Amino acid sequence: MEQDAAVEVDVEACWGDDDLSALPELNEATLLRKLDERYCHGRIYSYVGDILIAVNPFRKIPLYSEKHHTVYDKLGSIRDVAPHIYAVADCAYRTLCVTNVDQVVVISGESGAGKTEAAKHLIRHVLKVCRSAHSDIGDQILKVNTLLESLGNAGTVMNKNSSRFGKFLRLHFSANGTISGASLAHYLLEKSRVVQQNKGEGNFHIFYLLMAGLDAEQKARMKLTSCSDFNYLNGSKSSKDSLVLPSNAVLEEQFKELEQAMVVVGFEDSDINGLFSSVAAILHIGNLSFTDKSDKAKLLNPDTLATVASLIGVDSAQLLAALTMQYTVACGDTIKRFNTKSKALNYRDSLAKIIYSCIFDWVINLLNTMLSPNSSERPPSVPGQDQDLSSSDLCVLDIFGFENFQYNSFEQFCINIANEQLHYYFNQCIFAWELQEYAREGIRGVDGILYTNNQETVQLFFSKPVGMLALLDEESKLQKATPLTLCSKFNQNCKGHPSFIKSKQQSRPLFSLQHYAGKVDYDATSFLSKNQDAISDSIVNCLQESSNEFIQTAVNMHFKNQSRYSSDMSKNVGSVLLKCEIPAFQVSGKSMLSSSTKKSRSLKSTDSNPISSPRGLETDSSRRKLRRSGKSGLTFSKRSSKKQLRKIAATAQIATVKKPPTTIANFFKMSLGDLISKMLMSMPHFVRCIKPNSKLNPKMFEREYVQRQLRYTGVLDTCRIRQAGFPVRLSFPAFLARYSHLVVTYGWTVANATDANACKLVLEKLGLKNYAIGLNKVFLRFYHNETLCHKLEEFLAAVVLFQKNVRRTLAQARFLRGMKEKRATDLYCSAMEDQESFHTSLTSLSAYDDSEHE
Repeated sequence: MEQDAAVEVDVEACWGDDDLSALPELNEATLLRKLDERYCHGRIYSYVGDILIAVNPFRKIPLYSEKHHTVYDKLGSIRDVAPHIYAVADCAYRTLCVTNVDQVVVISGESGAGKTEAAKHLIRHVLKVCRSAHSDIGDQILKVNTLLESLGNAGTVMNKNSSRFGKFLRLHFSANGTISGASLAHYLLEKSRVVQQNKGEGNFHIFYLLMAGLDAEQKARMKLTSCSDFNYLNGSKSSKDSLVLPSNAVLEEQFKELEQAMVVVGFEDSDINGLFSSVAAILHIGNLSFTDKSDKAKLLNPDTLATVASLIGVDSAQLLAALTMQYTVACGDTIKRFNTKSKALNYRDSLAKIIYSCIFDWVINLLNTMLSPNSSERPPSVPGQDQDLSSSDLCVLDIFGFENFQYNSFEQFCINIANEQLHYYFNQCIFAWELQEYAREGIRGVDGILYTNNQETVQLFFSKPVGMLALLDEESKLQKATPLTLCSKFNQNCKGHPSFIKSKQQSRPLFSLQHYAGKVDYDATSFLSKNQDAISDSIVNCLQESSNEFIQTAVNMHFKNQSRYSSDMSKNVGSVLLKCEIPAFQVSGKSMLSSSTKKSRSLKSTDSNPISSPRGLETDSSRRKLRRSGKSGLTFSKRSSKKQLRKIAATAQIATVKKPPTTIANFFKMSLGDLISKMLMSMPHFVRCIKPNSKLNPKMFEREYVQRQLRYTGVLDTCRIRQAGFPVRLSFPAFLARYSHLVVTYGWTVANATDANACKLVLEKLGLKNYAIGLNKVFLRFYHNETLCHKLEEFLAAVVLFQKNVRRTLAQARFLRGMKEKRATDLYCSAMEDQESFHTSLTSLSAYDDSEHE
């Protein structure tokens, strides 16, 4: 009862400070005080206009019950209830249903701020309130998170369940709002973590789950003992700050959840066994030891090599040769050279990383196949539900947060670049495009709003030919390149840039960058080797010739997808990243309008801005088909069946699936450009996650720590533009097409009025104030939008009620008319029967009289 009471307060009671942009005194100190007060009372969610601020509670709170799903379903206005992640989910889903325009929810924040949990709650609510075209699709999508967290998350010093990859989930909906499937794309898996972890950090969760969850027979078959016996799980144990693992009971329970998730998604026993065996093989690979003998690497533990070869289905001698020797073809002759111990260890680690990458890609491809709307594995649709081929997507971006450790290497460099780009995208959506449109439309009073623009920092990374990624690729091609020469090239070409800071220690490969979230010191010792990601052709050939069907399929699929991804990427990646623009569109504020008219699911509309959201990115059907043409590169075709995936190993030619000649930096740049392109073609909703303290303690709010996050995320600037600006912008024809119906109840029409005057008259009739009329558009605040949405929903409900009553009246009239006709028919038939009976009786009587007479 106490929990229910708390839920009642949390859901239905609204405080006056739910929207921080509406505070009468708007400054940093006020924002901090209000967030602190709300956090202490268990109110972890707040609004900044239409943007949700979520403060991580670091504990379970009673905010996600069935009652919450009901309260936040089909909201008339998000201001009627307390702020919640469910409200954002409902807004995005309703907007998609009304406009048929793709939506994207961007969840951002630093590592440990609660992004992954927020994404799971959001997806769970969307699946709860929407209908499903297939009875099992909702359960499958929910189980995807369990599977991906096991393979892609790990413990770090900032977060015990940190995402070590970026995930872009697309939920596919038909035109009637029914979910029909889903697809996944992943970005920048931190595969170096497989072979090395920093102090106080752990490997991917899957390794610990296997050690705790497999039964004795499985462990014996895979020759698994304990975590302390494997180098890849013992990398940080020498430190007193070693990672504290959950208890065996907790790990066993998580392993059972993982197995259950695999079964629900559609994994077969052979898939599960192949995946577990491959993961176990990686642990044994880490135990391979070598020694130098005359500058030649010599294997010290052939038994371990035999175990590895058995688990991945390759010949032991061939695998040993691939690790300890190099083959070069010159003038038709094959030259064999022996590797040193150091080189052999590098090859060993490369083998482990490539196997793990292949496993991860294989899982993503299988998930996409099983969740595809066209999957041949999916059961028939639920009876009575329409099968509409027209569809839109609701996308959720859950990506690694900004990181600043004591030691920051190539992984943190790429992660922070990605977050820098996402922050630039946020600035463009919230500030730049909006201010530009105010100027074009002649709207005054908002031109004094300033914000921190990080475009110069983004240019430092992506510009050519002297951007940092381009310089890194250039140096990676040189045989004599070293970490010091790389830093020297950075210093020479980036000096004078406000975001680049040259290190004073010239004898070490160090440099610093001033990111939007603060200064980060980088150690470039391993930049070149990690960027090259060298793996010998001998190792690739060895894996491709594996007798293990799982390994062979996964490896061939991995390289084939990478090759296709590299070749299919557009040439305008630089433009997308540096300008956040798509050449096919004309950017006009946060709405990109097309000349085509979109058919709404309830009304016809010619504008891309949604009824229930202040932003809109219009896309026509041809662009939607292009996005779904299978050119994402990271996923297999949706039309591929599971059997086709298993046949890749037999059908793919080795020559066509060699690893693509690209560096990690170049591949990262292309994948990030692909991600931003997809986001630009969707209508954005933003969730800013805040970490209340650095110690991960519940009920602790460190104001200075939170203040730093508020500053670099631009929350105060966002409050100001939401307070003074007009986030909802509709063209005159679109506004009238959508809302002129509402004035019918006043006995007035806008048929003969001009566009601007007609829009003004509609707003006046509806009692709205503090709006603005531009040269071509109506400018509304978010509460105007909610009021109009609510009135429109009431109007449509009244129309439906009127239609229902008319249909009922007509049906009753038809029924009564039919009954009347039936009664007349019955009377006629009865009369005819009576007449026939009379004639029969008369005939009988005449016959009787004749007989008597005779």
